[in-house]
Amino acid sequence: MKSRKAAIALFILYVLILSWIILFKATIPLVVFQLERSVNVVLFGNEPRLHEIILNVLVFVPMGIFISALKKKGSFFGMVALVFLLSLFYEATQFIFAIGVCDITDLIANTLGGIAGAGMYYVFRPRRTAHEESY
Repeated sequence: MKSRKAAIALFILYVLILSWIILFKATIPLVVFQLERSVNVVLFGNEPRLHEIILNVLVFVPMGIFISALKKKGSFFGMVALVFLLSLFYEATQFIFAIGVCDITDLIANTLGGIAGAGMYYVFRPRRTAHEESY
């Protein structure tokens, strides 16, 4: 029970840091609102940079790990849907508050990062032995 509370606390800290990275580009915003909103619905459009795509994947890997670890029961597809919806929330927030570009490439990269994290969790999670389960 103690480790679950620690995991929840770490997850909350991760979400706060993730929000700061995505919404404020890891800076202290002096001017939050812009005059223009932008949506990019062309996959890999608008001159995507490979390093930005890789960073989007990497920053969502912990999301897949945390959701898989904290959600004891549930399907893999449910976890993917949750990561997708959270990423969609971030992209929509960027559009609504005009603090970034709402980008389909980011949405897909973020979701792939969550899938990678969930895959890592399922491969490396501790296995319970029959002896441990009997207690």
